[in-house]
Amino acid sequence: MRKRLLLILAVLVLSVLPMLHGAARAQQGTTLLLYMIGGDLEQDSGAASADLRELLAAPLPEGLRVIVLTGGAPEWELPGVADGAVQVSEISCGQLTLLACWRDVSCGEAAVLDRFLREYAPEAGDIVLVFWGHGCPGLDGVGHDLLNGDDTLTIPEMTEVLAALPFRVTAVGFDACSMAKVEVAALLSPWTDWFIASPAPEALSGWPYRAWVKLFGGDVEQWLTALRQQTVLRWQREKEASGLTVLSLRDMEAYAQELALLFRSNGGYPGCTLAELAGEDEALTRLMEDWMNGQTLRTGVYGEVLPTALRDMPVLEGAYAQWLQRVR
Repeated sequence: MRKRLLLILAVLVLSVLPMLHGAARAQQGTTLLLYMIGGDLEQDSGAASADLRELLAAPLPEGLRVIVLTGGAPEWELPGVADGAVQVSEISCGQLTLLACWRDVSCGEAAVLDRFLREYAPEAGDIVLVFWGHGCPGLDGVGHDLLNGDDTLTIPEMTEVLAALPFRVTAVGFDACSMAKVEVAALLSPWTDWFIASPAPEALSGWPYRAWVKLFGGDVEQWLTALRQQTVLRWQREKEASGLTVLSLRDMEAYAQELALLFRSNGGYPGCTLAELAGEDEALTRLMEDWMNGQTLRTGVYGEVLPTALRDMPVLEGAYAQWLQRVR
């Protein structure tokens, strides 16, 4: 009887621990880290400065801190942002406060991302890391840094940095075109719990930062859901058909067999969605829909040479590589 009671108590403790951990992280606050590679989006239209103005105009709720890295453009429209340099600033009380200015470095260097995270990410609490800029083909990530030969920050570089951190990033998002790809989600899945990206070209206005920040309430999952809703509303008003995928990566490994089966058994085409890849297989379609909760995740590297990193992908193994060669 005593052993049975101890077993029941152990089960109860194990079931409660994740909830306590989540509650503890919420109490320690959330930090939004925005990594902005301005490129020609800033140089030609001031798009990055426009999003920064949205953040400056938003009253920051209690428990939310916003730190921004800017770079990759010769000139910035927003006063207070250094031209031709990488700058780190904090946004609070409608002000942009300078924290650091690094010259002669590229936003496309893994070392710059590593330094940004190690010096400005908190060791406790939730971290939402958002990459801003052009979405690049395949696993080329985001960019381009106009000051350094259009250098991009690649997905393998991002995962290398995330894997070496002494803390875990809660969510990784991309305010960039066409980044909701299964390859990107798979490579990020060991290092973060949430993945946020668009499966198609985004509107130039990007994410609705002012509306989103105002809705922060301490729970990151609810906050990301609000981001998806607010983004869809903005892009609908702007006549843009794209949406935003907010995907939990916590259980991606549980779907490894189903994902591999998709690539082994169906044709598809580079750039198709997982639902399209499942085709007429209702069981596979149902599994993918359950996992993605109605969100869209695409696949394919746009006809480029298969990146070496994909051959060792922890979730898709060799099935993805075989599929990609078959459909070309």
